Amino acid sequence: ELVNSVAYVDAPFPTEEELAEIATHIVEEGKLDADKVDFKKLIRGGLGLTESEFVQSCMLSLKLFKTIDAGYFQKFKLDKIKSSGVLEIRQPTLSLDDIGGLDVIKKLIEHVVWAWNNEEEAAKLGIKPLRRLLFVGVPGTGKSAICEATASSLELELAKTGISQAMNKFIGQSEANMRAVFQQIHAMAPLVVWMDELGRDLSSGDWEGDGGTTSRVHGEFLTGLQELPSNVFLMAAANRIDRVAPEMLRADRFDKVFFVGFPTGAEREDIFKIHLTAANIEGDFDLYRLAKATQMFTGA
Repeated sequence: ELVNSVAYVDAPFPTEEELAEIATHIVEEGKLDADKVDFKKLIRGGLGLTESEFVQSCMLSLKLFKTIDAGYFQKFKLDKIKSSGVLEIRQPTLSLDDIGGLDVIKKLIEHVVWAWNNEEEAAKLGIKPLRRLLFVGVPGTGKSAICEATASSLELELAKTGISQAMNKFIGQSEANMRAVFQQIHAMAPLVVWMDELGRDLSSGDWEGDGGTTSRVHGEFLTGLQELPSNVFLMAAANRIDRVAPEMLRADRFDKVFFVGFPTGAEREDIFKIHLTAANIEGDFDLYRLAKATQMFTGA
């Protein structure tokens, strides 16, 4: 009987403008030197935190460093989100130059970066930036690496998630977790999202014995996928495309689907060269013989 008398409000995460207002207020009240506070980095680090979490991290930073340290926010947020267990945020370290082979995909990513950073010019040329990619191939062929390198190229954070992380033994909690994942992604956009094991987590078939939980979670995932904002770049991977549910491969789900196979001889030479250089190992190596001796090896 209380339903009609109560207003239910689902408060969203604070926007960049709201975080800026809160940070400015704290700086002014604390009589801090505003020139020493990196507001842009601070607000970017605060995206995805609730208002109380943002204020709490400001207070902790003031106590620890006598100022509002933008780097501290990043660690605070990563710890908060990681504790939820449904989303993992990473700071990408790999670049496209750190990956041997995959030249076609790397060239595509370079085009994507240009289109994202030059939206008006791309629109004039009739170019619609790619936002959803699916990689199919055996494990160890560089699918995860190319995703991290993409986040580096776009200068964005990398969020790793999957349907298996959302599953919970309590009725209704799995669906709620899946919704929470997309809510967090919306709050932290712009963002690169990485979903691994799509073939396992979104396999086709009939699920019995779980009260329909798996089907409902899949439904929540598809809804969230359709409603992703335009400033989220989604990359997914599957080892076997025949195990991916048909509804995942219909039009508008993914802009492009790539097969990532074993590296060629020239690509293996490239991989050896990159890692020998990165490890500062000097010597006269016969890269051709090394590549020939590693036929049918994955990049990993």
